[in-house]
Amino acid sequence: MAFLMLYVTYPNKESAKESVRELLDEKWIACANIREVDSMYVWKGEMESEGEYIAVMKTRLELESDVAAKIKSIHPYEVPCITRWTANANDEFEEWIIENTRKNEV
Repeated sequence: MAFLMLYVTYPNKESAKESVRELLDEKWIACANIREVDSMYVWKGEMESEGEYIAVMKTRLELESDVAAKIKSIHPYEVPCITRWTANANDEFEEWIIENTRKNEV
C-alpha cells in the first residue's frame, strides 16, 4: 500500500493554513505539516530570495489529479509549486489516511 505526499509552497503562513483548512474540510487531504523556509528562485528574470511556507500534505494516491486541481484553484501564486511523490508508511498510518480522505467519487 502507498499514499501520496504533496509539497506545496505558499507566500505566508496564513495562506498555507487557509489552503490546508479548506483541503481538510473537503477531505482532499488527511493531514499537513506547515514549515517556514528561506527560498531562492528566479522569477520573470529576477533572482528572488524570500521567506515562504511549505505545506507537506498526505492523501490517497487516486486523488492526485483532483487534489492538484483543487490546490491550483485556491492557491495565491500565479504558478504554484505542487510537487508530489509516492510514499510508504506503517500500515496503521496509511489506513488512517484512507479513512480520513474522500473516496474518488467526485
